[in-house]
Amino acid sequence: MRKTALFLALLFAAPMAQADNQYWAIAPGYSKVESGPGDDLEFFTLSALYGYELHPHLGIEGRVGTTLVREELDADHKYSVDFFGSAFVRINVLSEDVRPYVLLGGTYAKAVASGPLVSGSDEESDFSWGVGVSLHVRQHGFHLEYIRYLDKSDFEFNGINLGYTGRF
Repeated sequence: MRKTALFLALLFAAPMAQADNQYWAIAPGYSKVESGPGDDLEFFTLSALYGYELHPHLGIEGRVGTTLVREELDADHKYSVDFFGSAFVRINVLSEDVRPYVLLGGTYAKAVASGPLVSGSDEESDFSWGVGVSLHVRQHGFHLEYIRYLDKSDFEFNGINLGYTGRF
């Protein structure tokens, strides 16, 4: 977690002199936590990101997100991912208006469960990866992506995001 926090702090301290290399995005999405047969949790998420292009084919991104609504498995138990933060290296396959890309990095997440039999929180971190495509028109763009946030032996947390991207 400390390494991720340090990376994000350095990411946001990027020089303002090259503002044309910076971008931000807001992305609603659909996420799923798969923990076994019949135990899948589905969430609507909202994430925000800040990125800096070091080169037309290489950039770094910091992301934060949360679930919008708690998932109910039954009438008494509710689950949510209260926070997830990611730091990625973004590799743009093309640098034109249509940009397929690959994300490689790490994610830290905090999940919360509440109910009469189960109550508490759990924190996890893991290597993360994703693929996506973005379409840019001048200072504006849209992106569609799939990200595997966490892949542990007993569960997986992945998501699909569709977002708006703006440039500074």
